[in-house]
Amino acid sequence: MITIMIAVLMSFSLSAAAIIGGSAKISASWADSVKAFHCADSGIEQALYKAYKAVPECDLASGTVDGDAAYSYTVVYAYTAPNTGDCEQTGTTITTIGRFGAASRKIQVNY
Repeated sequence: MITIMIAVLMSFSLSAAAIIGGSAKISASWADSVKAFHCADSGIEQALYKAYKAVPECDLASGTVDGDAAYSYTVVYAYTAPNTGDCEQTGTTITTIGRFGAASRKIQVNY
């Protein structure tokens, strides 16, 4: 009887440990996903700021957040009139891809 009780408790403990381990892995990837989203958002903010200020060469290709290489983003402009290079132009689409760890998130803005 004791052997059966120990086996049942052992199987319950191993099942609980597997569930907790899986949850921890999901939580870690979720945190990376949130950080990647904020990196992409930083890229959008940089691109919109440059468009607002009419900064020459506003085709921002990539960057980091606060100089930390772990937090990176890539910005791509798409214009209504091809090859104008005018980021102030109405109908411009800005797409950013933020990356942190193994996660990447994409944001697209039209103005």
